[in-house]
Amino acid sequence: MGRSSISKDILDRIEEIKTDNINSSIVLTRKLVDILLDFIQIEGNPSIEEIKELIFKMVETQPMMASILNFCNRILVEIDKQHDSIKKTVIDYCNRFLLNLDNQTKGISSYAFSLIDDGMKIATYSYSVTVAEALEYTKKYGKNFIVICSESRPSNEGILLARYLGKKGIKTILVTDAMLFSIIGEADMIFVGADSINKNGVINKIGTSSLAKIAFHENIPFYHLCSTDKILPYNYPIIKEPDRDPKELLREHIDNVIVRNRYFDTTSINYITGVITEQGVLSKDRLLETMESYSTHPDLLSYFLSRDK
Repeated sequence: MGRSSISKDILDRIEEIKTDNINSSIVLTRKLVDILLDFIQIEGNPSIEEIKELIFKMVETQPMMASILNFCNRILVEIDKQHDSIKKTVIDYCNRFLLNLDNQTKGISSYAFSLIDDGMKIATYSYSVTVAEALEYTKKYGKNFIVICSESRPSNEGILLARYLGKKGIKTILVTDAMLFSIIGEADMIFVGADSINKNGVINKIGTSSLAKIAFHENIPFYHLCSTDKILPYNYPIIKEPDRDPKELLREHIDNVIVRNRYFDTTSINYITGVITEQGVLSKDRLLETMESYSTHPDLLSYFLSRDK
């Protein structure tokens, strides 16, 4: 491949997504779709090699987020079977993908609505756009309930969620992360998002796994809300998360103190009640069937194998 044709503006926008630790995977995926569309328009008629170069940079932004990985994977598949120009193939798929995102959210919200009864207390953790929209939908169509959410350190996106829900007229109790674990027994149900689902379990904000284990032992229904775009192919490589910026937790240097900061953990499917998707509530068996029905593009597999050497 010759000199990169990716403009500085595009690269800067990709870097912003790479360092974004607040927005949900849906928001970041939409931003990447917009970046790819802008790249196609600016370049006019980019080559397959140029598009793949950008796709691999997109994968690297948030490799723990399945909606990004699946979008990039499927773009590669679409390019392989193109019947029109590369430009038209990519634009058409991007537009279908964005439309599908909107339809998926509506479907998830309707299934979540059917599980919520008047007067319930629903606990959540971190900030999932899908969860927020499902709660808003449920309120809009006449059900009253209370949400318990925590601050979600170190980025405090839970405070953003509380503010959003409050503005929508939803009564919300905001607590510290530690307090959430102490009072989780007050909840009738727990809704959390998901950044990805692989053969090892559900990847989400760190702390989710512990919350699921407590809910399991307290017999509290625990649901992940996400589209089937969050489900990775069974043969997709398991990505190891690097340690994050320690200054997000502690700005000063303290002798003999090592700061560890990670964003994600993996929750075993055995601890969850189900995954609410646009196709309904999926059981463990349905999740595994879905994973096995997907395949990873050979170029993406090769990319990760070479990356991990």
